[in-house]
This record gives sequence, structure tokens and C-alpha cells, in this order.
Amino acid sequence: MNPRIRKNRFLPMNFTHVVRWLLLWAVLLVGAVTPAGPVMAQEESFASYWTLTFDFENSFNGNLHIDMGYDDGAGGVMAPALVSRDFVVACQRVGSVSLGSGAARFTGGYLACQLDVKRAMMESVAACQQVDAKCSIALDDHHLYPHLHMAAQVYSTTWGNTPLFYHQDARYTALVGTSSTQLATTLTNMGAIDSTLVAPSPPILNNWHTYRAAYDCNPCALNFDISGASQAVPVGPDMQVSFYTPQSTIYIGYDPASGTVIPVNSAIGFLSIDPPNAGSGG
Repeated sequence: MNPRIRKNRFLPMNFTHVVRWLLLWAVLLVGAVTPAGPVMAQEESFASYWTLTFDFENSFNGNLHIDMGYDDGAGGVMAPALVSRDFVVACQRVGSVSLGSGAARFTGGYLACQLDVKRAMMESVAACQQVDAKCSIALDDHHLYPHLHMAAQVYSTTWGNTPLFYHQDARYTALVGTSSTQLATTLTNMGAIDSTLVAPSPPILNNWHTYRAAYDCNPCALNFDISGASQAVPVGPDMQVSFYTPQSTIYIGYDPASGTVIPVNSAIGFLSIDPPNAGSGG
């Protein structure tokens, strides 16, 4: 056999193998640096926040404020919110109540108000979806909150149980004595939790005092503050507050469970209920 013929037969085959190997390595290299499919955007999660306030400057009505937007990664609403809305919480006087000097003044009556968190949230979701069609917030009729804060500025002229705020799942009453006071709370899933007696300065009667009760978890505790006197009451096991969100009647200055009306000549300068949400409306 002619050696030249053998050489001519094998050179093209070796060259073909080399080319094939080079092409294979090129394909593998490209595959290592190129996504196998289209790059998918990370799915956004959403969060919401609501707070209820009464300032009694020009009206008995309350304001329900809602922020809604992207979750900031810690359960809060990323700034700026996609939607910020305010809803009027209408209140009616029952008995004798008046407005004066930026306060609700109770002289034998109380306030009955209509709160509908769920409806306001649903309207806010619809507005949020106009900005981002994927906007969605879960809100159950009995929604669980890991936090629930209450604050009220109160003026007492006489001792007695002083209902501040009543919702079927969250009740707050100042137990005002002649020289001391304490704050009693009842939260669904936790039951009754009271602060210890506090003798504030200036004296409790005929002076303005601020009452705060902040239920927070991790671990769960009810943190009281009465005009700067602070106390933490541990709550175990860790549980979240169940709060009814559809339309319901709330009361300021009255506790229908006990029939107690705020003492005559008491006043409330402001009141707020604030359950910070934990992402996706939870």
C-alpha cells in the first residue's frame, strides 16, 4: 500500500476529530456562562400597614390610614409605598360628649364608631393593582397580628375604671385611683393582662397622662408605659393577637362587656391603635 495514500486518508480524520472536540468544548463553555433559559425576575412580595387614630381636633371621627407596597424584606412596606390611603371611621355620640381644646370631653356619654378594616384593605388592594397588577394582600376575617400597640392621652378628674378603647378582640381600660393608676388590657388569644400600679408625677388626677400598651413578639410581651413609667409583662407561650377585621362597632369611653362608662369630666386628647403588619399583610 502506498504510504502517501494512507497518510492522506488519516490526516482528514484527525483534523475532523480536532474540530469536533473544539466545537464540543465551545458548546460546554457557552453553556457554563449562559443561562439555560430566559432569566426570570424574582417574584415580588407585598406588605401592608394600617393604623387607626383619633385626634379630636375638629371631629369625633377617626382616621384609618393604610400603606401598601413591596415588602422591604423585614415585613414592612418599602418606601415609598405604592398606595397610601385614608378612610373616615365615623363616630356617633351616645349621651353627653363634646369637643374642646383638641380633646373629647365626656360628661356622661361615650362614642360608638364603625370600623371596617377589611373593606378598606380590599379597596387599597384594588388601587395597588393599578400600579402593579400582581399586588396582593392576605387578610382573614380573624387576622393574626404579632404586634398590637395602643396609645392614649387621658385627663382624669376622679377615680374609677376609665374605658379607653373597646374592640371585641382588644380592650383597654385605665384603672384610675386617687393617687395611682394602672392599665388593664384584654386581647383575644392572650386574655387579661394588667400593668402594675403606677403613681405618676404629676399626680394622676387633674393632669394629662399618656397610657401606652405595646404587644410585641419574639419573644411575646406586653410593654406598658404610663407617663414614662415602663414595665414589660412576659406572655407565654408566644401567640399572636386575633383581630376581627370586617365591619364592627368599636367604643371610646365605654366597655359593653362590663357596661362601664368613662367617669364624668374625663377627657381623651388622642388615641391610636397600631398593629404593624408582618409582610404580605400578615
